[in-house]
Amino acid sequence: MADHTTGFVAPASVWDSAMRYRKLVILCLLSIDGCIRPRLGFLIPEPDGPVWPVPPEPARVRFVGTIQCDLSAASSSPMRGSFQETMQSLLWGPSPSRRLLTPHAIAVHPDQRRVAIADTNASRVHVIDLPSTKYEEAAPVDEDGAILKTPVGVVWVGDQLWIADAGVGAIVKMETASSKSGVLIGKDKLVRPAGVAHDSARQRLYVSDAGAHRIVAFDLEGSELYRFGTQGAAPGELNFPAQLSCDPDGNIVVADALNFRVQRFSPEGRPLGYFGKKGDAAGDFALPKGVATDSLGNIWVVDSQFENVQAFDREGRLLLALGGEGQRAGEFWLPAGATVDRENRLWIADTYNRRVQVFQILP
Repeated sequence: MADHTTGFVAPASVWDSAMRYRKLVILCLLSIDGCIRPRLGFLIPEPDGPVWPVPPEPARVRFVGTIQCDLSAASSSPMRGSFQETMQSLLWGPSPSRRLLTPHAIAVHPDQRRVAIADTNASRVHVIDLPSTKYEEAAPVDEDGAILKTPVGVVWVGDQLWIADAGVGAIVKMETASSKSGVLIGKDKLVRPAGVAHDSARQRLYVSDAGAHRIVAFDLEGSELYRFGTQGAAPGELNFPAQLSCDPDGNIVVADALNFRVQRFSPEGRPLGYFGKKGDAAGDFALPKGVATDSLGNIWVVDSQFENVQAFDREGRLLLALGGEGQRAGEFWLPAGATVDRENRLWIADTYNRRVQVFQILP
């Protein structure tokens, strides 16, 4: 470029450097609105979100919001982290460790602040604090390195975090989410765990062992108490059980995936009944994976293949259904796990949409 006052022509390299600098300045100016305006936290709300069933029927479920794939974008302050971290995020995107890759299961801490998300293909568990937008990665190690391989289930027991890892073939017990180590539970007793649930009244852990088609109960020290189930389709038998939950009475509710049903058991493992069958009608299942129970004992079942959520009462009567394939609120792409917290909010791992969807169960 020529300077008409001096006749000087700048070398191409100098001109290219100047243009790159100018583009960087423009990028920062364009992003300044996002820097000075407080961002939303991890849970991105949608105040006017949809409800189910649709009006004029009385609403039973209301969409609350989502936890999106980029966990590093959440901030309650204008500028969070160092200047270097901010610029790196602007130029090259978020840290890979803070992206939801394939969220599979969710657990909400009893304090209602902290949420743990088992991210299966990322081999990590994300732990987020909703009010403060603090992020932690549960990354236990032993002398051989990282323990987690394929986390598929997670539950809080007080401040302890218990993680079902299908690849390890065990439960990983962490004293806190920020612990640097973990204890393997059931390493020689489990084949391929698929879910874990806590019975707070009896202080027991129940693990669904998909590889052995059974449920195994442990005490909080990690000692096996008993087991029940064998492969089959008769009442009390299981065929690749997926996730499980404890209802308000302490009964165990299991997504009996390849029997295309949900089974209920007493705390000691006595069969209490089941509902569902393979089919495409309302109340049928194609691949039930996630199951959660609310404060009334209603059972919420996530069907990965139908890509929907169906709610049933204790007797297995269908109450409502929501979902379908898509990316809008209340739509899913191969969803997996579910949980209901103490505020009767339903959390769904919308796996291949790389997000968690949150719904309020209404009275």
